[in-house]
Amino acid sequence: MFNKCMSKKTGNIDTMSNTKVTLYPSLTTILTPSTSPITTTSSNSVSPLHISIYKLKTTFLTRFHLSSTSSNSYRLEIFLTFLLCIVLPIIIIFSLIFRKNIIDTRQEETLFNTSTITTSIIKNISTIILDKTNDNSKIFFPTELRQIQLNEYPDARCNDGSQATYYLRHRYFLSTKTEQHTFNIHVQSRRWLIFLDGGWYCHDLSTCEKRQLINPLLTSSKQSKDYRYGSGILSSSSDESGPFTNYNIIYIPYCSSDLWTGTMNSSSSNSNQIQFSGYNILKSVLYDLYETKGLHQAKQIIFSGTSAGGLGVLITLPNLLNDLPSILNRNRIDIRAIIDSAWFIEPDNDSYGSDTIQHGIDYWKAKLPLKCKEKYKNKQERWKCFLGDVALESFEKNTQLIIIQSLTDNTQLLASKQLSSTSYLTIDDNDNDENIDRLRTTNIKTNNFTLKLIDSLKKQSHINIFATGCPFHGLLLRADWLQFSINDKKLSQILIAWLRTTPSKRYIQLIDRLRMSYCPITVNL
Repeated sequence: MFNKCMSKKTGNIDTMSNTKVTLYPSLTTILTPSTSPITTTSSNSVSPLHISIYKLKTTFLTRFHLSSTSSNSYRLEIFLTFLLCIVLPIIIIFSLIFRKNIIDTRQEETLFNTSTITTSIIKNISTIILDKTNDNSKIFFPTELRQIQLNEYPDARCNDGSQATYYLRHRYFLSTKTEQHTFNIHVQSRRWLIFLDGGWYCHDLSTCEKRQLINPLLTSSKQSKDYRYGSGILSSSSDESGPFTNYNIIYIPYCSSDLWTGTMNSSSSNSNQIQFSGYNILKSVLYDLYETKGLHQAKQIIFSGTSAGGLGVLITLPNLLNDLPSILNRNRIDIRAIIDSAWFIEPDNDSYGSDTIQHGIDYWKAKLPLKCKEKYKNKQERWKCFLGDVALESFEKNTQLIIIQSLTDNTQLLASKQLSSTSYLTIDDNDNDENIDRLRTTNIKTNNFTLKLIDSLKKQSHINIFATGCPFHGLLLRADWLQFSINDKKLSQILIAWLRTTPSKRYIQLIDRLRMSYCPITVNL
């Protein structure tokens, strides 16, 4: 029975093959080798459809069955197609992901030595602050400023010859992977804040020796600590540092006593070999930041300082821009300055210390701005380079500066002998006639100083100014510095607007004259 069925089926197929080509040939028919020519119809004509089907059949037979070589070629094509279409894109995707998670190897002195740390390690580090920004990433940074030695820079010395140092806190980016519980760390911020500390100056052997006895931290690095915790603008808290939370912070201690201008590595005029290297220290810090700490990737650098530090920025920044064009590239980096409590005005007499500064210029071998030296050919007048309006002449017109100044700065009033150390700005009902007369005289002198300071600031049409009536000396390191305001405009708002502006925008100038300042402290106005 089986043979009969097969005979009938075979017969049917033979009959069909002798009469016409089927429109939809079976898989067996297509894959069965055949050497017979095309079977024509009884009318001895071949339709185009028949030719197309025959070519399709011949193509399949040639590709898959004619020879073992064809079979190997087919397998090779399949392999290459799989490699190009599937494997290669996967390799590229994983390479991009891996590259994204690699720590920038050029960054040295980072908080951790590896690119991946576990959750348990993060929990054990008490000096880390985590600020969650989204589900997969966090911003974090160490709370402390870490000391960096300048051992590779022999010219960076304190007064006693000890090696100068500086403090650094990087701003980091933390990317998390929930499944693996790992943290990939990157140095993220391209914005830098470089802060110069203050502390007056000494100008001869006697004053410098006294300075070393009273406050050795202002003349030496021998007692410096490995870590410091910043306040105000240097704080790690966003509530305190305000718009500078996402900045890499540099704090440079003041141990040269020369208003950051000295280039005297050692003094041969005394047995103590006192050195004045303020300017050399600044250059060394910038070189070290550029070579090893990532400053070469900077997008913005803000120089700032309080008192002698602010005066140091005013005097030295033009020289730094000229001496270090490869580091402080003005075409690539937005460079700005915040001057706090350092806008000094010309005194009516010699009470302001013009003689001591003039003597210090020679004693320190001070590096002064070229424009100021050209303006004052007479060396005895070069102390005027430290006056605010004169120092400003050495800056380019498009330099973005903001001056923060108290119109009743107690330190400046004392230095100019407009205010005695026991004087106050208000009169108590219990004061006797002698005290009342003295205090009234003091208030008149103070008012004259304030009016002169206001006039000096108002003449500066191309800088930003925040001049408050609140009595203070040094605002930026105060915990409440962002709360100061003039006419209901907070300093924090002004700084945010200033950081967003360009030299083509208008300048923000708030100069209090009618006692419209808000002072977040208990003071006598």
